[in-house]
Parts: sequence; C-alpha cells; structure tokens
Amino acid sequence: MSKKRKQYSREFKIQLLREIENGTPISQLSRQHEIHESLIHKWKRQYNADPQNAFSGSGIIKHKKLSALALFRLIRYRYGLVVENLAA
Repeated sequence: MSKKRKQYSREFKIQLLREIENGTPISQLSRQHEIHESLIHKWKRQYNADPQNAFSGSGIIKHKKLSALALFRLIRYRYGLVVENLAA
C-alpha cells in the first residue's frame, strides 16, 4: 500500500515563512511540524521568487494564456484529432 503525501495549504506555508522571518530556526520548524528542512527551503525560494503566485495550485505548472487557435492546436496535437477543412 502506498503512503499518501501530505498537502500543505498556502496559508500554512506563508505562516512558516513568517516564523522564519521572525527568527525561528528552520531546523526547529522542521522538527516541530515534521517537515524536511529541504522542503521548507524550497518553499522559501518559491515565495521569494514570486510572492503573488507562489503556492497557487496543485503542483501543475501553469501555462500562459493561450489564444483559441493555440489551444485548439494543442488539443488536436495531444489527442491526435483530425479535423477536415471546414471552409470547403
């Protein structure tokens, strides 16, 4: 049986980062919350790189907005759809 990974909310991650800013050592937070130090460092890097968009989703990389034609092409490519020329 596989072990399910823990998921942490954006609020929880930001609260942890605020505690670090207030002087709490990462090693202490790691032990207290049973989170590996490297994960806390990763969250810190992500937040420092882009505070507005850090921790915004489910881990799926967000793509830039696509035009309708680009989206159609992506779906056609991904699912191998063949569309006949409708202008004929």
